[in-house]
Parts: sequence; structure tokens; C-alpha cells
Amino acid sequence: MRAFLIGLGIVLVMLVAAVLVIPALLDWNDHRDWFAARLGAWTGSTVAIHGDLSVRTLPAPALVAEDVHIASRPGAAHDDLLTVGTLRVTVPWLPLLGGEIAVERLTLVEPRLILERRDGPGLGLPALTATGAAGAGVRLADLRIENGTLIRHDPESEAGDLRLQRIFAAVSAESLAGPFAATAEFLAADIPLRMEARGGRLSPAGALPLNLRLAIDGVDGTLRFAGLLEADGGAQGDLRLENLDPAAALAPHVPDPVPPGLLPALGGHRLNGRSNLAYDGGQLSLSDLSLDAGETRAAGTVTWRLGDRAALEADLTVNRVDFDADWAAARGPIARALAGLSQARQPDAEGGLTARLGFGVDAVRINQGLVRNIRLRSGWADGLLTLERASAELPGGSAAALAGTVAWSGALPEADLR
Repeated sequence: MRAFLIGLGIVLVMLVAAVLVIPALLDWNDHRDWFAARLGAWTGSTVAIHGDLSVRTLPAPALVAEDVHIASRPGAAHDDLLTVGTLRVTVPWLPLLGGEIAVERLTLVEPRLILERRDGPGLGLPALTATGAAGAGVRLADLRIENGTLIRHDPESEAGDLRLQRIFAAVSAESLAGPFAATAEFLAADIPLRMEARGGRLSPAGALPLNLRLAIDGVDGTLRFAGLLEADGGAQGDLRLENLDPAAALAPHVPDPVPPGLLPALGGHRLNGRSNLAYDGGQLSLSDLSLDAGETRAAGTVTWRLGDRAALEADLTVNRVDFDADWAAARGPIARALAGLSQARQPDAEGGLTARLGFGVDAVRINQGLVRNIRLRSGWADGLLTLERASAELPGGSAAALAGTVAWSGALPEADLR
């Protein structure tokens, strides 16, 4: 019996030594293709590992791969959908022995993800659905992203690529098909943003239920979205703006020629609003839109069509603006802004933007007088501003109306109004 126990102890010591020593002796770079194939099976795309590969087995199996590339779908403008400077994966022993891949922690250092709009509104992501995802059996307890970059590339857009940079995020998911929870910090157009998100499980058609909370770092106010992300890159749902401080949000990012005093005048009014959002990759629509700032309320619709010739359509109505009380501090800055329009330089019409605006204010109180039913309908195309009609009911019962065009034949505008 004693000899048996001694023999068993020797075997166990040898097994432990093998687990500790053999991985350190192997050149894992000789097995990069095998590991790349396994990663490819989990992601549903072709994976290549161009850098060094190392593996350890204790206290839990772990893999570190350098310079990892996940291929885009065929025909994409960029060869790689995702590149990762360093990929670290830790997998616990117990689920692995049971045939399940439960990723304890996945860290992506300096990842760069490129989503492309090609042949319609799709994003260029690998096909991933609740029923067909190769990674649906992979549990992801902790995903960390360090200094990541996300690029939304649209070859038809005049505005160029949309970029999110300096992304630091933490994500957990029951599988690659969801559900998941995430927090993140990143820069968008040099604006520091914070995000919290919770997603459901991907439907058989690839739609993802999503609840999203977005805020500007250091600024009061939150933007919330609750709805669906479609497999083709579209989205639809409810959008809400809660308690935003517009002065603090705009101050670091507005152009220099903003009239002095305008932003401080906004500081006493918090913005709240809601809208139904629909996006199909080619058009963004905000319907049933409402915005509140103190006693002033606006309602209407906004539609933005993308493409070679972008088009903006907006129809908004405001209930009241009181320049004698609520907005008294804004009177001077707004007057200076309107006066500056007479010195406006020629707008850049090369981008092909067209716009149509319908705007109305039911009542404006100023200098103890009341102006009612202000209505404006205008359009913009090819460098020509068309004022279809501007009208108002003035104090005392009189009315005023105006129509015409404003064109830029030189540096300054020329108006033909009647």
C-alpha cells in the first residue's frame, strides 16, 4: 500500500511538472495556424496571427497573441474587419473539461474595428444570429478593451469616416449572441463620452434588443435609447434626452464666432425631450419629436437623408418664447447673431446639401409686446436660399409677410425679397 501511494505521488508530481514545464518548452508559434483556426470558428471569420504566440496552463489556461487580424467579408474596401495589437484570453479549467468554452477574461489591447457600408446599409460584420452564430456557445465573463478605435466607413459619404477613438470598455456576455452588458468611455469628434449598455439575445433574424445610456463626461444630462439594432445596421426605438445642460455641453465645441453671452443665456434652462428614432443606413428620422426648456416647448419631425446629395428636412413648432422673462439674457446675443447674417460669407455648396425647413412660434413676448403665429418655410439647394414664406401677426393686430430668395453671386449675399 505504501509503495502504491508513493508511486501515485510520483505520477502526480510528474503530471504537475509536465503541465508547468512543457508549455514553457514548446515554441507555440509553430501552432499559430491551429489557434487561428479555432478563433476563426468562434468568430465566424478568417483569423490570422502575425505576431508571437504564447500559452500557459496554470493557474488557468491562458493564451497571448500579438498582431491578430480578423478578415472582412469578401469585397470589402479594407482587408481586415478587426486588428488587435495584443489579445489575451483566459479560460477556466472546469468548463473546458466539460467541453464548454467559458472565457474568464478576454483583453484586446489597441483593437481597430472597421465597419463598412457596402451594397446597402449593412455594417460589414460577420453573420451572427441566435441560431447560427458559431460563437453562440462561448460564454464571455469579462471582455476588456484598452485604447481601441472604431471606424464607420461609408464610401458614398461626403462627410468622411465616423471615428470613435481612445475606447476603454468592459463587456460581459453569456455568449457571442448575447445577452450582454457593457460600460465604455471614448472620444467622438474629440468629445469625451461615457456609455452604459445592456443588450438582449440576438433574434433568429439578427436583431439585437438594446438599452443604451450616453452622457458627455463632466456634463449634466443623459441621452437614452431603448429599441432594436437590426442585422443590416439599421435601428429603431425610443430616444430620450434627460436634464441636459446645453451651455456646458456646447461651450467646448461650438465655433469661435458664437455671439458672446449666448451660451450663458442657455445655462438656466435644462433640456428634456423624446422622439421615435428610425435609421436604415441611408436615412435617419426623428418623429414625434418634443423638446422642453423651461416653459418653452418644441415639437415636430426631423429627417436626414445620407448619400452623395445629403438632404435635411425639418418641421418644428414652438409654443412660446418669452424674451422679457425666461430668455431675457439671450436677447442681445441673438440680435447680434441676426445682424451678423448680413455679413455672412458664401456658404460651401460643394457638398451637395439640400434642406427644407418649416418653423413656427405660436407666441413671442418681447418689450412687453406679443408677436403671434410666426411661420417660416424655406429651402436650400445649390447655394440658393429660398424663402417660400415668412409671416407673423404683430402687436396691435397688424400682419407682416415676406418671400423671396438669397443668393451668393460673390462674397456677400444678394437678397431679392418682397
